[in-house]
Amino acid sequence: MDTTPWQPPALWRAAQLLARLIVGALARLEVSGDVPAHLRRGPLILAANHISPFDPVVLAAACRARGVAPRIMATGGLFRAPVIGAAMRHAGHIRVDRGTVAVHRALGDAAAAVAAGSVVLVYPEGASARPCATPGHIRVDRGTVAVHRALGDAAAAVAAGSVVLVYP
Repeated sequence: MDTTPWQPPALWRAAQLLARLIVGALARLEVSGDVPAHLRRGPLILAANHISPFDPVVLAAACRARGVAPRIMATGGLFRAPVIGAAMRHAGHIRVDRGTVAVHRALGDAAAAVAAGSVVLVYPEGASARPCATPGHIRVDRGTVAVHRALGDAAAAVAAGSVVLVYP
């Protein structure tokens, strides 16, 4: 069994840099809080709100600012797109085929990735959603909790709040 920790490919690091440049051109990125140094390469589960299509770009930039290169749990539709799908697979992201019997495979893949030392970014709502009714909280679905419980103390869970764009 290979015990070498997962290393983010150069393509994913380059995509994070591109995300940082895009966000910097459109808005000011402000990241509050930090990821402890000993968890930046995993094992770690990041849970983030997904309230706009721009969230993944902002979160890629924010993760880069904190020295984290997560494997993202993303909808299977992205993996079916010719160019983006190939890039997602190459970067080691985790496919989630919502609404199919294969959706449970994603939980196993995520748990295995975290157990092997990866950082996994989860959108607990499963898709873009309205913010939680309680300020400062995010909705967490059973899948996120199941991955964390399956690993016991092997992973810490960190929540990222809403991405908010303020226009002048």
